[in-house]
Amino acid sequence: MIYYVQTSSATTPALGLGIPVISYNGALISSYPSGERLFHNPIKQEVARQVMQLCRERQWYIQTYINDVLYVKEIDKRAELYARITGAKPIPVGERLYTMLGAPTKMLAIAEPGEIELLKEGFHTQLGNVLCIAESTPNYLEINDPAVNKGAALRFVASRLNINRQEIMTFGNGINDIEMFSYSGWGVAVSNAPSAVKNLVTGSNDEEGVADVIEKYVLS
Repeated sequence: MIYYVQTSSATTPALGLGIPVISYNGALISSYPSGERLFHNPIKQEVARQVMQLCRERQWYIQTYINDVLYVKEIDKRAELYARITGAKPIPVGERLYTMLGAPTKMLAIAEPGEIELLKEGFHTQLGNVLCIAESTPNYLEINDPAVNKGAALRFVASRLNINRQEIMTFGNGINDIEMFSYSGWGVAVSNAPSAVKNLVTGSNDEEGVADVIEKYVLS
């Protein structure tokens, strides 16, 4: 049997399932629908402070999730677009963003595709190995604790549910899905994913590619 493990915060209440949900690039695993936290590995507060200081100095856009709340400096076009895509409600806090207390579950830097490599190089040069930096889209850099990735989170879920990794099917569309694909027995990328993550490929997210694979390999 092949198992499909959900890796976003969305699921279907009508199924009546109590399932673990992996979110924030693997930094948080909670049980749906109870909301019980099963695993949480936030960025250390001192490291987050250094990230904020660097972004402030270089005028890089940064936003942060603390206790499941999204904080931004101001509601600009980038914050508005992110809110439309994710459904998250950004809370503007002005300059206080750079000095907020609390350990962030995830931080997100946003830049134009041509500038992302510059940001990535800057974070690696200034902060070394104290961060996990994953490019989830051409203009998003997901920032987490260095021990965090979707593959490690999937390993936690598989161990908790006593599921063999070869029985797991995962779907993704970004560079930050590579560790998850490597761990699972079946890693499926949608056709509009970057070439670096493609192994078994299905149609795009607009072409019901996930449903096609499930029907072909799971339900047949």
